[in-house]
Amino acid sequence: MDDFASLYATHARWLYRYALALVSDPQVAEDIVAESFTRAYRPLKAGKVVNVRGYLRQTASNLAANHFRSRGVRRAFAARRRADDRGELDTATTHAERDQMLAALDVLTDKQRLAVVMRFYEQMDDGAIADVLGCSEATVRTHVSRGADRLRTALASTERMSR
Repeated sequence: MDDFASLYATHARWLYRYALALVSDPQVAEDIVAESFTRAYRPLKAGKVVNVRGYLRQTASNLAANHFRSRGVRRAFAARRRADDRGELDTATTHAERDQMLAALDVLTDKQRLAVVMRFYEQMDDGAIADVLGCSEATVRTHVSRGADRLRTALASTERMSR
C-alpha cells in the first residue's frame, strides 16, 4: 500500500495538470485523476504495467474522451476557473496567460482539443495520439493543424481585445 501511495505522490500532480488541460474543469479533472488511479490500482499491483506514466496518461485521455462523448458537455467559461493550489506557485501574469490559453482551448472541438493537448503538452507523436483517439495518423495531423489554427485565431482575438 505504501508503494501505491508513493506512486500517487509521484504522479498525481502532472496527471492533474494534464487532465485539467484536457477538460478545463477543475472538478472533472480531479475526478479523472481519481478514476485513473482507481483503474490503475489492480494492474499496477499485479505488475502488469510497465510504463506507469503512459498507462495513467492513456487512462486519463480515455476518461476525458468519455466525458465529452457521454455527456456532450461543453467546457466551462474561463471566468469560472480559479487558480489551483496543487500546482507550482505562479505569478499573476502566468495565471492570466494560462486562463487565456484554457479559454482559447474552449473554441476547439473535443478531438482537436485532445490532439493539441497531447501533441504540445504531452509531446506525443502522431502514432501515439492516433492510438488514444482511435483514428489514423493523418486524421491526427488534421486535428492538430486545424486546432492550432483555431488557437492562433482565438489568442490573437483575445490579445486585440485586451489592448
